[in-house]
This record gives sequence, C-alpha cells and structure tokens, in this order.
Amino acid sequence: LLPLDKCGHMYHPASMKQYLKAERDASRLPLICPNTECKIELSQLDFKDFLEPAMREKLDQMIFKRLIEANPDDFSLCPTPDCSYVFVWDAGKDTNNFACPSCNHHYCLNCRCNFHEGQTCRSIKLVQNSLMMIRSLLISLKE
Repeated sequence: LLPLDKCGHMYHPASMKQYLKAERDASRLPLICPNTECKIELSQLDFKDFLEPAMREKLDQMIFKRLIEANPDDFSLCPTPDCSYVFVWDAGKDTNNFACPSCNHHYCLNCRCNFHEGQTCRSIKLVQNSLMMIRSLLISLKE
C-alpha cells in the first residue's frame, strides 16, 4: 500500500491506477481521494506514484485542457482542431488577426473563423450558416 501525498490515505497501486483511469475516462476533475469522506485533491506526486508515464501524460493533458477551458479570459487554444497551441490574447490589442506559430493558420480572434480582413464577423457567420444550409439541402437531395 502507498499513501496519498496530501491526505495520507493508503491505497494499493493497482486499485488506485484503476480508479484514476476510470476518473480520467469519465473526465471527472478535479481528481480527489477515493475515500468518500475525503475531499482532498490528488497531487502530481500521487500520479507519479500510481501511474506509468503514458497515462500520466494523458491525465496531464486533460487537466491542462480543462484549466484552459475554465479560464477563457486568460488562455486561448488555437481554433485548428488538431493544434494544441495555447496563447494569451489581450482583448485590448489593435488587431484580432491571430497567426498560429504551430499550424500556420490565420484566425479572427473575435469569432474564431478564418481571418477575414475587411468583413465583419457577423457577415462571415451569415455566409457560413448559408453554406451549411446549402450543404444540408444537397445531401438531402442526394438521398
């Protein structure tokens, strides 16, 4: 048995690994001690004691993503689906053109669409919605 870093409750490594995997798979955060009467959050030392590096990495990514999502005024993710570039955007800046140094795409930070110099975010959204409606209509006509 090994003790948890902050609360000292003792757990068998295999049981704790199973608990952490289940919590990760269910996207439950924060991760707390499995003792139902204990509400103490687990530490990075606990992850190191009970998880192999690959699972720790997945868990760290989930925690990091949740941190970013919980603090949208402080952090932003590049809008490209497979890009994990994180940045801080000062809403008071003169420009809303974001050029991601990781994936090289350009976005408007106001509406998260491709950068559209000379067009308003509203007009871009209207065009995108119209295109989506046309695609849906064409798909339904093919069926």
